[in-house]
Amino acid sequence: MNNYTTLLICRECRKRKPSNYFISQSLCKKCAAKRRVQEPNTLRAISHPDPTLDPNTESVTATQRVVKRLHRQAEHAVPRTPRDHLATLTPFTIVAGFWAIGFLCGFPSFGPLRDRSLNWTLEGAYFMFWIGWYTFFPVLIGLWVQSVLNRPRSKKVALRLYELAVERARTISDARAFYASAEWNIVRRLVLREASRKCQVCGKLIRRKSDITVDHVLPRSKFPHLALERSNLQVLCRICNSRKGDRSLSNT
Repeated sequence: MNNYTTLLICRECRKRKPSNYFISQSLCKKCAAKRRVQEPNTLRAISHPDPTLDPNTESVTATQRVVKRLHRQAEHAVPRTPRDHLATLTPFTIVAGFWAIGFLCGFPSFGPLRDRSLNWTLEGAYFMFWIGWYTFFPVLIGLWVQSVLNRPRSKKVALRLYELAVERARTISDARAFYASAEWNIVRRLVLREASRKCQVCGKLIRRKSDITVDHVLPRSKFPHLALERSNLQVLCRICNSRKGDRSLSNT
């Protein structure tokens, strides 16, 4: 009865259910499955490493998160040069230069405003035109110069992003081949036969057979030589396994 003391409310169906029916703090498994079916995705090959899911049922939100993470990794992998730092300051430098020239020259274009030779409508239009000339136009020039200066680094980032995507797709293919092999199925059955139905992280009793997973204590992606080592395998519930990901328990 202790497994059902904690109740959560799903944000989709608004039903109150036990915590072991949830994949997160606010989304139950049933609503998550409906969302995956309703939002097909063609970029499944580089978005999710789980080999048990259908390639066409990955959510768009998960894909966007993976693409953003890969883009951040590519940005950090390409070091910034002095040219890149100069490109960052270019728009501000050009705007400051335009205003400095205006102050030094006394803003000669504002002469009609000081002489009051125009009515208030033309004065407003005239004033907005020159404010745009001293602000909007130099910003456009600065952004164009910035894009020109950033072009070499953007190409390197795009190339690194492509390499990361290919590497991730290759890792997913290897994972699918590994988890579909006869060796893994034999070792997995042995672990499930020896271990109890209790999650070794949260300590809850796993009642549903579909929620029982066999996890690598040291991730297989980083320690492939320990992929079939019995001492490196443990029984986790599906929620704890998804939270752990490809990290060790000390880093989770």
